[in-house]
Amino acid sequence: MNNLRFLFLYLKKRNIHLNKREFIIQYESHPAFPSLLALSDTLRFFNVENGALHVQSSEIDALPNFFMTKFKHAQEDSLALVEIKNSHRYTIYENSEKRTISKNNLLQEWLGIVFLIENNEETHQKKTRYSWKHILLTLCVLSFFGLFTGYFQSLPYLIFFLLPVFGFTLSMVTLKDIFNIKNPVVAALCDGETTTSCKSVMKNAGKLTVLSDLCFVFFTYQLLAFTISVATYTFQWYVSLQKIIVFTAIPVILFSLYYQFAVVKKRCAICMSIAGIILLELVYVISLPNIASFNQIPLSQYNFAAFLFFAIALGWYFLKHILITNQTLKHEQILAHRFKRNYTIFKNTLTSTSKTVATPPTLTFGNPDAHVTLDFITSPYCGFCKKPLQQLRKLLETYADAIAVRLLYNVNFNHFHEEDVHFLQQLYHLHETKGDEAFFRALDFWYQTQDYEKWLAKYQQNFDSKRILHILQQQRNWCLQHKITFTPALLVNSYILPESYAIDDLSHFIDDLIEDTSKP
Repeated sequence: MNNLRFLFLYLKKRNIHLNKREFIIQYESHPAFPSLLALSDTLRFFNVENGALHVQSSEIDALPNFFMTKFKHAQEDSLALVEIKNSHRYTIYENSEKRTISKNNLLQEWLGIVFLIENNEETHQKKTRYSWKHILLTLCVLSFFGLFTGYFQSLPYLIFFLLPVFGFTLSMVTLKDIFNIKNPVVAALCDGETTTSCKSVMKNAGKLTVLSDLCFVFFTYQLLAFTISVATYTFQWYVSLQKIIVFTAIPVILFSLYYQFAVVKKRCAICMSIAGIILLELVYVISLPNIASFNQIPLSQYNFAAFLFFAIALGWYFLKHILITNQTLKHEQILAHRFKRNYTIFKNTLTSTSKTVATPPTLTFGNPDAHVTLDFITSPYCGFCKKPLQQLRKLLETYADAIAVRLLYNVNFNHFHEEDVHFLQQLYHLHETKGDEAFFRALDFWYQTQDYEKWLAKYQQNFDSKRILHILQQQRNWCLQHKITFTPALLVNSYILPESYAIDDLSHFIDDLIEDTSKP
């Protein structure tokens, strides 16, 4: 699936705001990536209702103002976003481009497959406008310009700030794979015509890609040295030292140009721009009057400049290794998740464990006659059970008619006080008399307060103590029989969930489980 940015544009048009980074990780981890199925399942994972359907040409006017579709000329898993301007004009967002076509042209190009997204109350979320990252970044920029406002009114200061900024930005673009920069403008700039391709130059450069590292270190040094020189009132010495530093970059530029024109015979637009910036710096620093001569600069300034440059180079050496390692681990994590979330592997792993016998009486939620049963072994005093139980409740909200969630309590009454046993009996009786919602509200209140007296004051009822105690003891004996000595634990259709899977992994398999168990 290409052009995910159009999907997020579509979501934005539908007033649906998702965590883009988390969505991409979940999407790329899907076993069917990059198919439409993977996209649909990932959206459903984030509670976004969606569906693909085949639409006849005569039904196109009934479509909403925004929808995604497949075109005949597009790649197999590529979708384009279509915006209906009016009955005769359609705006198409595809392949980093935006174009307007007529209705007849649309009908000739599309395959009749439409992908729609529905906005419901759960996905109608208000986007967080600011975060701590944005606030800190804003404060950092404002304080920086507040510090140097007076200096930026002077042309020499401003130029010696802007040129390294442009150079630093372009050098980051040359390292876009390391910094994980994915931008359509950068992609269009780097992958141009036959004779102009940054990607081809970098691919064929081999070990010469160290030039990208040198450029990054060079402009990082200039920015940091500029900041220090302005703050310490040594800008004249900084400008003088730039003559030496920029002159040393000339052989590197000449070699880069020779390699592009004579060896690879393709030009890199980014590399050419960086070379241009360095040449502009050279011309400018030579033309500046009244700057300190080399013998007027203290030896300490030369030593400091050398130390700063090599310290930045050393820091980048380690940082680059960390970034590459992080990218590799991220890729391997996605592949591992894709393997783990394969339903066939999950099913084979699940059914390889021993199957338990029928459970004793339980608290049952959802559809008691469902083909998919999830037996959750828990205890109200288990702090680790709260989150898994919330995840099971979330599954119940979506699949209440297709699954049954059954709660069993694994409680050793010999180690419990009388009030603890009484509380558990009250909780059990509450479900029998008040139902699912009342039970979950009471349980939420318990997790919130953890106060026995407060809970009893709100929910205490009269009940048959011996009968409920007998049921709880049956559940305890059943857990001992199957050697389930811990909570939380989960059984899927009477099979113990393997240790390699967590309860929250079930959301990736529940649709397949329902479909698989519903087959005759």
